[in-house]
Amino acid sequence: MDQIERRQDIMKEIKKNGAVKVKELAKTFSVGEATIRRDLKQLAEEDRLVVTYGGAYLRDIPTDIAYKNRVQWMNKNPAAKYPGEGSRSYENRLKDLMRTKIHCPDQVIREIIIEDSILKDRYNKIVGKAHGYIKDGDTIAVGNGTLSALLLQNMDPKLKINLITPSLTNALIASEKPFIKIHVPGGILDNDNKILTGGQMEQFIKQFNIDIVFVEPEGISKTDGITFSDYEELKATSLIIEQGKRNVLLIESSKMNTSSFAKLEQWQAFESLITDSKPDEENCKYFDAQGIRLIY
Repeated sequence: MDQIERRQDIMKEIKKNGAVKVKELAKTFSVGEATIRRDLKQLAEEDRLVVTYGGAYLRDIPTDIAYKNRVQWMNKNPAAKYPGEGSRSYENRLKDLMRTKIHCPDQVIREIIIEDSILKDRYNKIVGKAHGYIKDGDTIAVGNGTLSALLLQNMDPKLKINLITPSLTNALIASEKPFIKIHVPGGILDNDNKILTGGQMEQFIKQFNIDIVFVEPEGISKTDGITFSDYEELKATSLIIEQGKRNVLLIESSKMNTSSFAKLEQWQAFESLITDSKPDEENCKYFDAQGIRLIY
C-alpha cells in the first residue's frame, strides 16, 4: 500500500470513529509510528484533521458518528461545533446529547459501544455482574470509561445511590437518574479527559467512606500491572480506591494482556475483577496469587 492509499484509509477510519491513535494505526497498516505521524501531519496541513499528542481528530464531527465516539471527540475538541450548531458550551452540548440518548435506553447501550453486537454483549455481561455488587443506600465511585457510563445508565431505579466521581462526563450521565445523588469534587479540570484534579479534589474525596469503587483501566497485564492512558486519571483513581471498602476492576477481555502509559501499583487493593470471559490459565493463576477473585 502506498502513502496515498494509506492516507485515504486513515481518513476513512477517522470519519468513522471521530479520532484515531498513532499506535493503533501503526499496527493496522504495519508501518512505524513515525510514518503515521508524517501521514497525520500531511493530512493536517491539508486542513482535514487536527493532530494531538498520540493521535488526531476531525475538525468537524459527522452527525452520524456513534455516541461514544462523539463524546470522545467533544472531550478532545470542546471548543468546536457540530455542523449547524450554535456556540453552546461543552457541558450543555454533552448534556443535550446524553438527554436525547437517555430517552431511548436501548439506543444508548448500542451506540456507546459503537454498535458492535459482539462488544455490546461483552459490555452488558460485565455491567450486569457489576450491578450485582450494588445495594440500596450504597455509596459508589467511578472514574471515566464506557463501562462506568453503562453502569450508571442502566442502574436499577429502585435503588437509592450516592455517586462520587471526578468525571464530568459520568456526572452528567448520572444527572439523568433522579435516584442517584451525585457528589462531584472541586479542583482543576483536566480538559483532555474531563476529570477534576488537584488538592481540592483530594481533600473532597478523603471526606467519604465509599462502599464500592469500580475501576476501569485501559489495560491489565502481569508484567505492567493495572495501567491507564492518562496520569491525572491514575492519580484520581489511586486516591479514590484508598477510600473504598471494596474495590472492583472492570475490564473488557480484549484489554487483557495489554498495557498503557501510567501504572497503578495497587493489586492488593482489589477484591475482584469482572470481565466477559475466562482469562487464560496463566492469568487465572496470577490473579489468584494476587488474591483477586475472577468473575466472568
